[in-house]
Amino acid sequence: MNINDYDASVQTWIREIVENSVSSPDKTLKFCNDLIEYANEKQDVTLLGFGYFYCGLVYYCLNDGKNFYDSLNMAVRFLDQGGEYDLMARCYNFLGIKASNGGNIPLALEYYTNGVKYANMHNLKEQEALMNINLGGLFHRSARYQEAQRYYKQAMEYFQSLPMDESVHTFLLALECNRVKTFVALGYFQLAEEAIAGIREKHWDYVTQIERNIVHCAEAILYHEEGDSEKRNQCAHQISAEISPKMAILDYFDDYYDYAKMLLSTDLADDFWKVVDTIEPLVKDAGSTDLMLKIISLKIHYYRKTGRNAEYLQATGLYYELSELMEVETREMVNNVINLRQSLEAANQLRIQVEKQNQILVEKSEMDPLTKLANRFRLNDYAEEAFQEALSRQSTIAFFIMDVDYFKEFNDNYGHQQGDQCLIEVADSLRAIAEAHHGFAARYGGDEFVLMFTNVTFEETAGYARELREHILNKNIAHEFSKAIPQVSLSQGVCYGIPKRNSRVWDYLRKADENLYAIKQIGRNNFCVTDLSDERKVTGE
Repeated sequence: MNINDYDASVQTWIREIVENSVSSPDKTLKFCNDLIEYANEKQDVTLLGFGYFYCGLVYYCLNDGKNFYDSLNMAVRFLDQGGEYDLMARCYNFLGIKASNGGNIPLALEYYTNGVKYANMHNLKEQEALMNINLGGLFHRSARYQEAQRYYKQAMEYFQSLPMDESVHTFLLALECNRVKTFVALGYFQLAEEAIAGIREKHWDYVTQIERNIVHCAEAILYHEEGDSEKRNQCAHQISAEISPKMAILDYFDDYYDYAKMLLSTDLADDFWKVVDTIEPLVKDAGSTDLMLKIISLKIHYYRKTGRNAEYLQATGLYYELSELMEVETREMVNNVINLRQSLEAANQLRIQVEKQNQILVEKSEMDPLTKLANRFRLNDYAEEAFQEALSRQSTIAFFIMDVDYFKEFNDNYGHQQGDQCLIEVADSLRAIAEAHHGFAARYGGDEFVLMFTNVTFEETAGYARELREHILNKNIAHEFSKAIPQVSLSQGVCYGIPKRNSRVWDYLRKADENLYAIKQIGRNNFCVTDLSDERKVTGE
């Protein structure tokens, strides 16, 4: 979307929405609603898609699932139609995140996978990389570590290609931490240590303390698996001292959850409770039942391990209550997902329909309606492209110009319908010769046609002219009014050569036309092939 296409008030709405979507949700929703009202009046699908998308983004940050789905349901109807492919890819990503946070891994996998395909189709490298990170996380959670590594590697290749700034360092640090955890799960401890060393060398000075703490979590898990309790305990105490409640818990939950699970098999009770007590209120504020179930499961394991039966029973009761709530939320999510899928499918069908209509328009603008060969407009474009390539490569090119012998007499005596059928038959022969020898055929106008070939020898060019003449004669289309022979035939003029810097397409077409005129003077149903200077010449029998 080009913001400069709109007046000042619309530009203000757009800027305010983008700048305040996370920090000021109420303010952003007001601007979104104003923009949507304006866009409805103007029937502007681009603004409608933009407005509904950012409404969905605000509701996502507010953990308002129903309004989130309702807003994206409207957004997808317009984003693809308006060509806002980046926002459409972000829709897929947010839907995947929402499904994942709701505990629906198969659905999240479907959204991310489709989103990656969509981003790849529209060359949206950043969105593709972000969804690859999330896909890697899903495969890690499913214990498919090699596949997780593959997705992490693809995402890293993108971010490593960017100019380094703080955001790029942050993404690369997070990716490296994810790789460390998969290396540990696979037992590749040396690779994990090398990855941590790389983090400290390349990214440590450019990231926040919150992000450094995530590295400590990965280190603690590594040292635990290696059996180095001293280094593990050092990391644990450092994490407890530095953990902050001022973090986006949805971004870091898996890191702290994996770390806390590891602590359950140690005697570091204080460090375990420091993590749980810090992230539990953040998860409650986020309103994710699935994440709360994971927090309670950590507590249940701890209470059972330490024999605290009263707390254990209380936690299991709460777990049961939340599980029932989770069932209700799942049903609601399924209904919302069905509606969204219907909208996505409708948007996809509309896109396919528009593409078909565009293809029809292109074909109409570039194809001769009678013969279905390329028309003169397409010929002009193709000829110039082929000529410039032959010039740059210093390769050969051949232009054929031909017309049907005594076609006016055919048309006048057999009628226009038979005349049209005659041109269709001739076009079919040209198409067959062009396809057989990787050439290009076009209708030049009336009963005139053009053939072009590149990277051919002089002898091959003459052979194609001879082959075309025989192809037409073998059709044996009666033409008793021809002064050449009593059947439909062609006269062909051909110019062949290697383009020079001072030559043009027109020079070759003009010379081919001169050769066509010359062959008509000495007898039709024949061909004449020369180069621009007439140094080489072949005339048919």
